[in-house]
Amino acid sequence: MAETNLAVRKYLRLRNDDAPEEGVEEVSIPAASAPSRDNLVLEKKFWVEPPPGQAGVQNWACESRGARVAVSTNIWGGGVQGQQKLKNVLRFGDLHGTPRFIGGDSTFIFQERTRTQWMLVDLGGLYSLTRIGVSHYCDRWLDRISVYTGTAVQPADRSGEIRYGTHNDGAELPNLSRNMKTWVAAITSLPRDGSIHFDRSPTEARFVLLVVSSGHYYGAGARLGPVFVYGRELWWSFETHHSFPMAFHDVMALIQLVRKSPRDPDTGKEHPFATLPIPLWRKILSNLKSNDWKEAEK
Repeated sequence: MAETNLAVRKYLRLRNDDAPEEGVEEVSIPAASAPSRDNLVLEKKFWVEPPPGQAGVQNWACESRGARVAVSTNIWGGGVQGQQKLKNVLRFGDLHGTPRFIGGDSTFIFQERTRTQWMLVDLGGLYSLTRIGVSHYCDRWLDRISVYTGTAVQPADRSGEIRYGTHNDGAELPNLSRNMKTWVAAITSLPRDGSIHFDRSPTEARFVLLVVSSGHYYGAGARLGPVFVYGRELWWSFETHHSFPMAFHDVMALIQLVRKSPRDPDTGKEHPFATLPIPLWRKILSNLKSNDWKEAEK
């Protein structure tokens, strides 16, 4: 097999659930004669810094933190290379612990003549966001961008679904169905390349929706990414997380056992937990941070 760059091997070694077709086990791309600068660190002009004076904010639009991305179309198609170039919008290079897929043109591009070029980032949980930014390029440059956030999302076709990690066959714009906030309705005065960001007072959100177009030529697909979403982690709660982690189920099972057997079998005394009502248990559990639940929001 041809020599392959280490980062390419890492991200192209397919698991059964990733394989685009039966029998594919590994894809190899010849390594360049020197490491790709893109894979080591993004150039400064393409980097979005965290907002100043906000201690503790982090970039949550990161594959290694569980974020995932969906798009309307992908010029690279739905195969493994197309999927990896799409996932590069959530990777920031080796120096940041998130190696990028490299080999030829490694950035994400929307398909030509896409009616609505949208990108949806699911952060995997609820965060208090203060800055959203994105890298863009002089080739297939942006001439328009809109940014929205929300705490829930539905596909335009409610009978369908949003497919993450790949394209959505040109599907219409998803609907941010709860707590939608507009960060920028539409901005058209953009530099030809570099990065752009938008700030807002702390805003609770799980989903970030970018809607763009390119002015490079008529019908061009925009080149986009990485995406940066800065904010702070919020506390885990029943209201913000719609699926419960395994640890939660274990705790609730224990609560139920205590309530069914309210007295200590050895002393006959009432168990102190037995008198706590379920709403109070819910309040206690909500004071745990979401990252304390290792199985949360798979």
